[in-house]
Amino acid sequence: MIKLRLLAGFLLLLPIFTMASEVNQSGETGINQQEAAEKVQPEVAEKIQPEETENEQAGMIIKDQGEKSKQVQPDITISGVVWEKGTRRPLENVQVALKGKKIIFTTTDVKGRFVFTVAKENFFTLNAFSLGYLKSRDFTVMPADNKPIKLKRIYLESAAMLSDVLVYADRNPDKVAKISVTGKELEAVAGTGGDPLRGLQTLPGITVTNDGSASPAIRGSSPGDNQYYADFIPVDYLFHFGGAVSVFNADLIEDLNLYASAYGAEYGDVLGGVIDVKLRDPRNDRLGVKINTNLFLSDILIEGPTAKNQSFYLAARRSYYDLILPKTGQLGDGGTEYTRFPAFSDYQGKYLWRPNSRSKISLQLNGAKDEFKFFIPDTAEDAEKDPDFAGTNSMTTRYDSQAIVWSQRLSTENNNKLAIGHSYSTFDQKAGAVGTSEAIFNSYYLRDALSIEATDNHRLLLGVDYTRTAVKLNLDFKDPKCTEFDPSCDFTSAQRVSNEDTVNVDFYNIYAKDRWRVTEAVTGILGVRGSYDTYLEEVFTEPRLGLEWKFWENMMATAGWGKYHQFPDGVQVLDQFGNPDLSNLLAEHYVLGLGQEKKADWQWKVEGFYKNLDKLVIADPVVNYNNGGEGRAYGVDFFLKKDLTERFNGWASFTWSRSERENQETGEIFPASVDQPYNLKLVGNYKITSQWTFGAKWLYHSGSPYTPVVGSTLRPLTTDQYLPIYGDLNSSRLPAYHKLDLRLDRDFIYNTWKLNTYLEIINVYNQKNVADYSYNNDYSVRDPVYQLPRLISIGIQAAF
Repeated sequence: MIKLRLLAGFLLLLPIFTMASEVNQSGETGINQQEAAEKVQPEVAEKIQPEETENEQAGMIIKDQGEKSKQVQPDITISGVVWEKGTRRPLENVQVALKGKKIIFTTTDVKGRFVFTVAKENFFTLNAFSLGYLKSRDFTVMPADNKPIKLKRIYLESAAMLSDVLVYADRNPDKVAKISVTGKELEAVAGTGGDPLRGLQTLPGITVTNDGSASPAIRGSSPGDNQYYADFIPVDYLFHFGGAVSVFNADLIEDLNLYASAYGAEYGDVLGGVIDVKLRDPRNDRLGVKINTNLFLSDILIEGPTAKNQSFYLAARRSYYDLILPKTGQLGDGGTEYTRFPAFSDYQGKYLWRPNSRSKISLQLNGAKDEFKFFIPDTAEDAEKDPDFAGTNSMTTRYDSQAIVWSQRLSTENNNKLAIGHSYSTFDQKAGAVGTSEAIFNSYYLRDALSIEATDNHRLLLGVDYTRTAVKLNLDFKDPKCTEFDPSCDFTSAQRVSNEDTVNVDFYNIYAKDRWRVTEAVTGILGVRGSYDTYLEEVFTEPRLGLEWKFWENMMATAGWGKYHQFPDGVQVLDQFGNPDLSNLLAEHYVLGLGQEKKADWQWKVEGFYKNLDKLVIADPVVNYNNGGEGRAYGVDFFLKKDLTERFNGWASFTWSRSERENQETGEIFPASVDQPYNLKLVGNYKITSQWTFGAKWLYHSGSPYTPVVGSTLRPLTTDQYLPIYGDLNSSRLPAYHKLDLRLDRDFIYNTWKLNTYLEIINVYNQKNVADYSYNNDYSVRDPVYQLPRLISIGIQAAF
């Protein structure tokens, strides 16, 4: 998604394997008589009853082992079905043992069905077992007459330590500067409330500056410098309120690829990183429902088949503090009153059709909305230092996206993916006397990626991206011309500027990438991306190169280099507000890495990186803005990961890095606001039993830089209002940050549904991490503003 970042600069507020002993002692082969199965199964499907202690159907009696039979009839047929306990998923290839005078076996079919035809006996013992599941209890089958016997459903429970162990194919074979994690791994991270995308902050190279935001800054770039995709579709934004909660239902996230830098030609155009999310397909076996609720929000997911080879899911979520709190109330101690408590909602939908074995067509819907409103009285303390914000302050943002994605396997080795979509997003903000801003973004896009195995040693990826964006603007506010090169934004003395206009921009991108297997051990990645936009009218031809050398067993060395560009924040290129003659921002990425691929469920990677940033935007008193800024970010990432096998999984990441900016006009060099030289993250989960799981997360990072206030002066034309005098830009640091979060999960598994409950303790030892400083009226006294204190959270998820 490439879209005008019109108002980014103006956001003001913001199973143990167990087999029956009979199997080990018998060499009998299985018996599966298909003719009898076809005769019996339709009747089974109709007459099987859910959960019964005794089931008498069609002359059949089932009782626990040890009871005596009442009657025996010759030549009987015994059939049934095996489901997974808790999910009602039919289990294929389950071994079913029937013991009478001898033991015979059969296996279940794709619908979990089995059938025996046996000679008459007084009674039989039956059980079922499969790899990864606990053996079922023994049933005694006692024929009552000569009619077919249809058993009640048999449920198998996943073995204690192998439940939820899923293996996903790597969607992109590139290894350079990439980390892949599953949604289930991220969902289990302590302190995230089960939100996988909030678990992003525990990965290497990512910095987060506040507990209330999970919006990631990647390898020294700003959070706004990233690109987000979900199922090949560009996403307008990934988090509510800039980072509080992600916009996707946790259960839908299958896996995530993080490209921290030096990513391939198929991605762009940003200076930071790329987060590529894979959403799973809807289930196609039966209708299912999942309900999740915690102290903050609730969501629901409904999914299932609609016809042969067709299925759907629909998810919706909403926060509810605004529904249970009073309509109005105080926000903090500064006199501010909320009149619309912050609230958010989102939805996701997918309708999947597989017309044949080679094609998959999906209709995908996504959307999100955030809103809040508060009032600052003129006499409030919050209005003393910023009188222009007195009055009503509000913000509403939303986006709605629709797309059709067609995946086509052209041959065994070649495939194509086409997406055609539309997104509609709005931004509406009022900030006291500062002013108002309204923007409507209407975008249409086309993306196509063709993957071809040209020869045995060359796999080509050819693609096009086209986006047309129309932006309708209604702006009227004081514009202080702030950038990251300024210590603060002074709205009081800023000039009020208005603009009511519609801006149309077309973005054209084409790319080509060749994965060239030079030798069995060496693979080269050769790519190039061409770009053009009709607003700034700049043309880019950007090479992207990578190298992978598997020099010993599972050891691999990697290297990457590439050039990148990024469209400026939209307000910076508008007439009156900005400079239409600005250039795109530029970056050059370098990466060198060494790592060990999965071996005994462990993997590790170390990467050194360097980013050179050029043509960054700074304020200009004459033309509003110019490209007079530079920057650099460099460092080393280390990542060690243990995959879930039986009991334990987790990872550790450590980053040493520096991120700097330089004002070419003044020569000033200063740390970027996201600069955190030392960053350590530890994540672990331990499966105590099949029902209990314990998790922990500990974070440590250097304090973020800030610009100190060294004095104050009277605001012009006032006698009791002051303006701060700042020291050198970002020359001081907040105290180091550290925090421990714990999580305890309890799973309850019933025959036809599952219940998960969790308890989280956030900031266990109640560390007072400083987020910022607040000052009195004349800036002579400052007090720390702390981040989240110790909190306790609970959540419940039911799956039917």
